[in-house]
Amino acid sequence: METMDAKSYITGVFDRAAQTYDKVDVDFFLPMAKELVRRADLKPTDDVLDVGCGRGAALVEAAKTARTVVGTDLAPTMVELTKKDAPANATVRIGDAEEPDFPDRSFDVVTANLVIFFLPDPAKALRNYARILRPGGRVVFNSFAAEDERFAKAVEAMAKFTGYERPPRNPVFDTPESLLELLTGNGFEGRVEELAFESRLKDPEQWLEWMWTHGGRALLEAVPEETMPEACAAAFAEIEKARGPRGDLVLTTRMRFTTGTLATRRTT
Repeated sequence: METMDAKSYITGVFDRAAQTYDKVDVDFFLPMAKELVRRADLKPTDDVLDVGCGRGAALVEAAKTARTVVGTDLAPTMVELTKKDAPANATVRIGDAEEPDFPDRSFDVVTANLVIFFLPDPAKALRNYARILRPGGRVVFNSFAAEDERFAKAVEAMAKFTGYERPPRNPVFDTPESLLELLTGNGFEGRVEELAFESRLKDPEQWLEWMWTHGGRALLEAVPEETMPEACAAAFAEIEKARGPRGDLVLTTRMRFTTGTLATRRTT
């Protein structure tokens, strides 16, 4: 898929998910956003750019401390809905996480919650972040280290009923070492740390509802209507294996948090 086609496709998926994104009582996105912002070590004097802001999980959290926050997203419905919920010190606008359209030295911090791995050229994005950051500026982003095995098998079971293939993973996100190389090769120095997050769902039906609300809907949209019941049954049989002792489904997702500080800064 060509770069612009891929970007437009991903934008469309999330635009269609915008009305229900992070709205089905599954504790997944917010804990990751809170941890991301914690690692940004924000100051009351900081101006923050939150790229791929979605429905504002990291934006709202950052606005509790930062002087100003600008959120950008390519999905128009995400932007319109998040504008309505934005705190007084935050603004939201259409914008490309890979190519932020701001003057040099506009921000102190760039945050990217669950977005940078979608970008066709994450190295280009980091070079752009280095350009728009002020001296001592920081970038913080997260990426998947490992998804829950039961979740992966449920997705695989449903995918058998479609022609859908998950986009290939960019190898730069494969290891902490490759992520550090991404940082150091594009103007930053920093660190990569891994954490596990636990999400709980009531039952397979809530899992399916949740899948419609994020990027997982790309898979669901590819299932022919006439085979949806059979596809759901196959996926439900796998996700049921995540049933915990308290009776709910427990999914564990391992995330990597990459934190970078500008290594050098131009003098002119």
